[in-house]
Amino acid sequence: MRNRFSARLVPAALAIITAAVLATACGSSTSTGPTGSSLAGTWNLSTVNGKNLPAIFLIATPDTGWITQGSVVLTSSTWNFTATADVSVGGIHTTQSQADSGTYTVSGNTLSMTSAGDTSVNTATVNGSTITVSGVDFGSGTGALTLVFQKQ
Repeated sequence: MRNRFSARLVPAALAIITAAVLATACGSSTSTGPTGSSLAGTWNLSTVNGKNLPAIFLIATPDTGWITQGSVVLTSSTWNFTATADVSVGGIHTTQSQADSGTYTVSGNTLSMTSAGDTSVNTATVNGSTITVSGVDFGSGTGALTLVFQKQ
């Protein structure tokens, strides 16, 4: 029997990941942190909760989802996020993609991203060539996730 909760949760989970990744962008800066121009470029998702990709992001027995790739491309003031996940729901395996975009600002080492789709704002921390988004919660009982992106 197909688990309806999980079937609806997977797209929602990818949307949350998208929102969290979007919080990874920034456009202006204080003198103590990076600037939009120094952040510009491609940032690839490297770990989820400290695990290399593919990393499990959803466990709702018997359904499972793995993030297989993700990236955010930053300009001096905008971001564009994409992610792909392999999902097994009710014994049926699919590959799902998610994308989002918006604008960002930076204050110190904190990025604040605003999604063009729903105007939600998320935050992330920049440390050198790493952006960390913490506290991503899918509400699936798996707890909060930490996403780490590396600049390419």
